[in-house]
Amino acid sequence: MIARQPLRAATVYLLIQGLGSARFATAFTLSAIYRSRSAGLDPFRLILLGTALETAAFLFEVPTGVVADAVSRRLSVIIGYGLIGVGVILEGSLPVFATILVAQVVWASATPSPAGPGPPGWPTRSARTRPPSLIQRGHRRGRSERSPGSSA
Repeated sequence: MIARQPLRAATVYLLIQGLGSARFATAFTLSAIYRSRSAGLDPFRLILLGTALETAAFLFEVPTGVVADAVSRRLSVIIGYGLIGVGVILEGSLPVFATILVAQVVWASATPSPAGPGPPGWPTRSARTRPPSLIQRGHRRGRSERSPGSSA
C-alpha cells in the first residue's frame, strides 16, 4: 500500500486562498439572489441580516484569535471553514428569515478564523519548525557578515 504524503502548509495556504476567493465571490452573489428571490426578504430584513452578521463577527473576533494564538492556527482555520460550511448548509436548507438569521450568526462566528492571522501564520509557523534549507542558511550568513563594499 502506498503511503500518501500530506500537503505542505504553504501549498494548502495557496489552494485555500486561490480557490477560496472564487468560491466566496460566487457564494456571496448567489446568496444575495437566494435571499431576495427564494426567501423573499425585503430590504429591512436584509439590513437586519447584515447587522447580525457584522455584530457576530465582531463579538467572535477575540475568541477565534485566542484559539489561533493559544491552541493552534491550523485548528482555528479548520474549525472556521467547518462552521462556514455548516452556516451555508443551514441557510440553504430552509428559505425562512429565522433560519437564515441563525445561519448568518454561525457563519459570522467562523469568519474571523480564516480571515484573521490563522491562514498566513499557519505556513509561516510550520516553516520555522523545519530545519533551514541551504538557501536560508546562506542568506543568514550573508546578512551576518559585512559586505566588502559596505561602510562601517
